[in-house]
Amino acid sequence: MVWSAREWPGITSIPALLGGKPLVGRWRDYSAEYELRRRRQRRLVAAAASGRALQLPKTAPVWREYPIPLVPLPQWRELPVGKQRAVVVGMLNDDTRLTRERHERNGTCPLDPQAIVDANPFSRPANPKRSPAPLCHASARPMRRAFREAYRRFVDGLRACTEVVADFVPSTGFPVGSTVPPIHCRRSFRTTSVFVIVHKCWTLMPRRGF
Repeated sequence: MVWSAREWPGITSIPALLGGKPLVGRWRDYSAEYELRRRRQRRLVAAAASGRALQLPKTAPVWREYPIPLVPLPQWRELPVGKQRAVVVGMLNDDTRLTRERHERNGTCPLDPQAIVDANPFSRPANPKRSPAPLCHASARPMRRAFREAYRRFVDGLRACTEVVADFVPSTGFPVGSTVPPIHCRRSFRTTSVFVIVHKCWTLMPRRGF
């Protein structure tokens, strides 16, 4: 959407990665605002009960700021800080070059940062794409097919292990990150019982199953 990731006007960690600029998060504390509104209401009620006229300003938004520490990637932990920044610069330069080549090849042009800021985040295209979301994003079909096969083997293996250790799973839990799609069920037309259908293709489509 821009010529270079350095020009992105939204939230980004690039300044912190390149120059060590502290990355600060900002969020609205709705719990604190709720408590302030309750205190204000109690004061108004007490004043009205005593016959006093009291006017209080409305509760202002409460914003909190907190630093966000950046943790180097595992393969960068042994590199000095200067080398890490140099790697990031190289990645940004390569991405900028590829972006420019793609736009020149396709005869297109990205938006400028101000146009992105002025865009309405709730607007929709006139003819939105209605095809289902892909199972994964890949630059080539063989890579996408390889992901499907690898994920299918992972799901089949994990479910096979689940049957063996079914009695221990509630206490030990699954490994971190080992999320499997739900097992799909449907009601039998002949009986009122529900039986499980496990299909290798369906295990790759958790969003389309139900």
